[in-house]
Amino acid sequence: MSEIEITLTAFRTEGIVGEMTATTGADGAYTFSNVDTADGIVYAASVSYLNVLYSTGMIRFLETTEQTSSIDVFETTDDSSLLRVTSRGIVLSEISPESGEAIMLDIYSIDVEGDQTFVAGDNGRSMEFSVPRNAGLVTPMPGFDFGTPTIENAIVFATSPLRPGGGSATLSYPIQYTGTAFSFDTRNAYPTEIMRILIPTDLTQNVDSVGVSAAGFEDAGVAQIGERQYHVWTASSMERNSNVRVTFNSLPQSAFEPNQLRVLEPAALAGVALVLATALTALVIWRRDLTAPELAHTGSMPQAIIESREELVIQLQELQDEHDNGQIDDELYLSERRTLLERLRIVSRQLRDEPTADPS
Repeated sequence: MSEIEITLTAFRTEGIVGEMTATTGADGAYTFSNVDTADGIVYAASVSYLNVLYSTGMIRFLETTEQTSSIDVFETTDDSSLLRVTSRGIVLSEISPESGEAIMLDIYSIDVEGDQTFVAGDNGRSMEFSVPRNAGLVTPMPGFDFGTPTIENAIVFATSPLRPGGGSATLSYPIQYTGTAFSFDTRNAYPTEIMRILIPTDLTQNVDSVGVSAAGFEDAGVAQIGERQYHVWTASSMERNSNVRVTFNSLPQSAFEPNQLRVLEPAALAGVALVLATALTALVIWRRDLTAPELAHTGSMPQAIIESREELVIQLQELQDEHDNGQIDDELYLSERRTLLERLRIVSRQLRDEPTADPS
């Protein structure tokens, strides 16, 4: 292996306080001298190999002035056939009968076979994660590096590498429902060893009545996961690109009416500051009294955010006028207003943090 530059970064509670560099020898070893071992300082060593960043865990000097730490680096591949999902769990994590909204968590444990790091191909995309077409705003959750994610045709595309050993990726999204049931379709992009559907037993007062229907899934009863108990349905050995239709039934009666407010096909990502610097191909448009799904395509992220904000402001004003004129009751008014304000806060944060956005 040729010489590689290693960076040693020093941290205190306030953040990075210094960096040092060293070069590996012919045997791949590296040494840092004159390192400050004072209390309150911790270190991490890192290296970029084939454009992938690798690092050690936290390095501490407690009762010694010497530490040995290794960094494993790997060759790269963009062969997606090497990816596999060891576990996928779809959790019905929250139900809001007042707004008719079910919040889902979609949790993947994903790995790459062999001693190679999976990287993005020529299109700049690496892993893909299917989300239901009737989902609302999709939020990549902390704990996994999605890179600069985009969404297209109800698929979230990551750009980050996946190193040997894999990782756990979680997406959150709402699904609007009417009555006491809802369904959605999703796809397994990669071979999936086990897929679970989970409902916390303390989710509703009548949780025992909440049921799940999905072809190929078996009722596995109640299991303790962490500090909560979940009713679990499972399916095993799911093939690449297999499709799954899931139905939740016997839910609390939804107060949502289809002509009130609609969530369109998922077309935007939010959360974890991941969309702020991304030129997304589409944004969620929230419209009242909309008869068909629409997507707003854009090549300019700031302009799309501005237009989305203006649309939300218009909807809020229309909602206020309808309430003032007695066209809708207080309960419906408060429910819709809460939903619109939450979307407006998300868009406003994007505008605030996007340096090229029009401040008007």
